[in-house]
Amino acid sequence: MSRVTRPLALGAALLGGICWVLNLYVDATALWWPGTVLLLGAAALLGLGLARLPWVAAVAGLGSAALAWSLAVLLRDLGEAQVVEAVIGAGAALLVGIAMLLPARGRVRGGARVRTTSRSVGRAGGPGNHRG
Repeated sequence: MSRVTRPLALGAALLGGICWVLNLYVDATALWWPGTVLLLGAAALLGLGLARLPWVAAVAGLGSAALAWSLAVLLRDLGEAQVVEAVIGAGAALLVGIAMLLPARGRVRGGARVRTTSRSVGRAGGPGNHRG
């Protein structure tokens, strides 16, 4: 996932979750639509980061958004729609808070990437493997 995609996805999920939680108290569709668009956009952005090939990333992004929407529709049938949406929104905001505390994958402190390959480990004649 690129350096731009992750913060955008986290910000969209946070704002969308807040919109859905506030929709419970304000009871206005003016907050439901932006929250829905932001949450689905966040799911799509996170799906984009699952693949490297552009067409596979596009399919993964669309599939992630479709999966998120289908789960939201399924969960809405469990109770009152606004209450279920508020719980989903609070869950999204909580997950964003946890994700903000975790470092990005593949990075160490200072921003340097660590690259490991299995080919150079344990091979005869490789670095650090001196046979006499």
